Amino acid sequence: MKLELAQMITLTSYGNAYLTNKSISLDLNHTTTKSCKKIDFIELITKGEISEEIPLASNPNEWFEYLRANSVIKLKLHFPPTGGDRISASLIGGGGTWIIEAFKGSVSDIWHVKWNFNPYGDKTRIWSITYGLTSKNYNHPVIKYPQLEYWHKKLIVGITKIKKFAEKQSLGQFIDIFQNALDYIISDDPLSLTVHNDLVPLEMYEIKAKQIFAACTKAWIVAMVNWNDLSFKGKIQKEYTKLSDDLYLKICRALMVATNSSQ
Repeated sequence: MKLELAQMITLTSYGNAYLTNKSISLDLNHTTTKSCKKIDFIELITKGEISEEIPLASNPNEWFEYLRANSVIKLKLHFPPTGGDRISASLIGGGGTWIIEAFKGSVSDIWHVKWNFNPYGDKTRIWSITYGLTSKNYNHPVIKYPQLEYWHKKLIVGITKIKKFAEKQSLGQFIDIFQNALDYIISDDPLSLTVHNDLVPLEMYEIKAKQIFAACTKAWIVAMVNWNDLSFKGKIQKEYTKLSDDLYLKICRALMVATNSSQ
């Protein structure tokens, strides 16, 4: 999956670990942060045409402390109910707007993220990330989604269908990727097979959530350029588009539900 989303999953899950008094730390050596120069947190205040940025935290651990001090009970990751654009999902900021909800009981704070390319200095750390508090004490609508088991099954079905399509079209490298995803979703230790093996605090998630995280790191290929650049004719193109769009939406829903299932 793309780094922007992986980092939001990590922030949400590590933040929830902190809020439940677990000993945890998130620095810039994590797999989702090691390409970042900085990650800071601000409040955006807009009055008419004037906008002001108020610094709140200069790193994730300070943000966790800020959340606890401001009566946050739990963090939740959200994807637009209407879905997102698969074709643009490989780009930073593309594919639908993900947000982090900081739930405080009767109201919530809403956080958006902005990634800025910063190539100067250390060439291995090219991103400057800012999370902005854009809505404070907001009554966020509650949308009920099916539970983890439902999305686990839906992913298996969706990945199996698109793998069969890849086989029919002799798309060798993609067949292997989709098979990897199917292997990961039944693995006993799925995250150990991925580049983001530290994506979430393992003790906070049941096995099906971990399997979803791992499988989606591979199945996310349907939102990447090398898959999206494929082109077919007539009914085959329609089938390719439908299978890809359907799986992309399932991936996003499954990742959201899995992230929010922490115990």
